[in-house]
Amino acid sequence: SSQAGQQPFEHDEVDGAVYKGRVLYAAFSGPKNLQTGSIVCSYPVSAIDEVFDGPYLTFNKDTREWGSEPNRGFNCDRKKEQLDAAINLYLMEKGIQNPTPLFNTESSERVTAITADSFTYGGEDIMVLYAASDIGQVHR
Repeated sequence: SSQAGQQPFEHDEVDGAVYKGRVLYAAFSGPKNLQTGSIVCSYPVSAIDEVFDGPYLTFNKDTREWGSEPNRGFNCDRKKEQLDAAINLYLMEKGIQNPTPLFNTESSERVTAITADSFTYGGEDIMVLYAASDIGQVHR
């Protein structure tokens, strides 16, 4: 994902991820030769399930066109031919829509690891996400 108001760099390299409380938290950055900074987003498991329950994106080598292949579900008892066909369907047609960005770093700082902790305080569940960066900072 690109950040509004900044250079249109894609943050497409995963630098760290953690799963906590039915939410996947992930840190992304751009290519190491560019100073793109990092962005940390959250993805509810329900949004991930929705994508993986949807159709696959396919490429027809003969027509050189992209198409869609229905998702027939995964079943470990399927015959070998069905599993071989499924191996070629590895791109989902849609991505997670509108991930929740939690924070981003300056362009010269990259998140290198993230972790999460949860606790109850005053009867309320609290989630704390920690992100370590390549310049020795820990963001909370």
